[in-house]
Amino acid sequence: MTTPNEIIETVCEFRGVLEAEVLSTKRTARVAQARQEAISLTKQFCKSYTISALCKLFGRDHTTIIYSILRVSDRERQAEYAGDMLAMRARIDPENYPNKQIIFRSVRAKQ
Repeated sequence: MTTPNEIIETVCEFRGVLEAEVLSTKRTARVAQARQEAISLTKQFCKSYTISALCKLFGRDHTTIIYSILRVSDRERQAEYAGDMLAMRARIDPENYPNKQIIFRSVRAKQ
């Protein structure tokens, strides 16, 4: 079973941010996007985590948690972003996302 910490670690590695930043109050676009993705993926892969549990884990209120999940869902309509999310899902759960064509790339490698 995947843990929230493993999901946060994967998102941080992919987006090139620190775990401490994702769990902090920092609101830069890069950190906020990574936080939203971590929240959304945690909700997807950790079914036992309720909105309340996500609030405690990420230190946010319930409206922020719900907004994060909806924002990621909206962004996934863009092909490149959907590909990034698929790559993160494949890294988190390779058994259910076994497509060998997905390449996990770090943002740091692009810079």
